[in-house]
Amino acid sequence: MVLSKLSCCEECHCEERSNLILNWLESEKIIENIDVNDVDFVALTKFLKATLWTGDKILYNGLKAIAFKKIMKTNELLLKINLQNP
Repeated sequence: MVLSKLSCCEECHCEERSNLILNWLESEKIIENIDVNDVDFVALTKFLKATLWTGDKILYNGLKAIAFKKIMKTNELLLKINLQNP
């Protein structure tokens, strides 16, 4: 299992490591019917509380289909940038 490869450095808090592991496990469930090879991207996105920028149509459509909100395609990103910097 990939989680066994995670190590905790001295500066890393155990709570952060626990959150990363929980995000990974949640992401495995979210992604299991889409593409399991993308679990790391989803887990990191959740851990960082970020938005996932992807050109992967299968991943994008699969996550949108299950109401995953923190994802965008390149054209959506460009539109957002243009709206913020007219």
